[in-house]
Amino acid sequence: MKLAFKRMDKVTAEKGYVGPVVVCSVSYEPIAGHRANIPLVKYLSEGREMEIALAPITGTRLLAPFRLLVVSTLANLTIEANRFETIMAPAPADTPPTVGHPSDTSPTREDGGDE
Repeated sequence: MKLAFKRMDKVTAEKGYVGPVVVCSVSYEPIAGHRANIPLVKYLSEGREMEIALAPITGTRLLAPFRLLVVSTLANLTIEANRFETIMAPAPADTPPTVGHPSDTSPTREDGGDE
């Protein structure tokens, strides 16, 4: 699956999330391990118009699927979450209090001085 940014959108779940989502086009490119003669693989790799809307997960830098759209000449398929709730769980007791992402820290020299 190959994603490419299309636009920002706003969604409202019946319960839970209300806010922005990142909408990406989706293309299917079979690589090693896929049998090219299987009808579903052929169908998906023929350049169908597909898009996915990704919503943020509270307290993380992760996105989760909120809506999937597949357009075809026969019918359009839309799968959308009607409930999208995230709860930030407490960190395990043995987790150090200041765990950050590597990109959150500035680079320093081995001797402790700044660059």
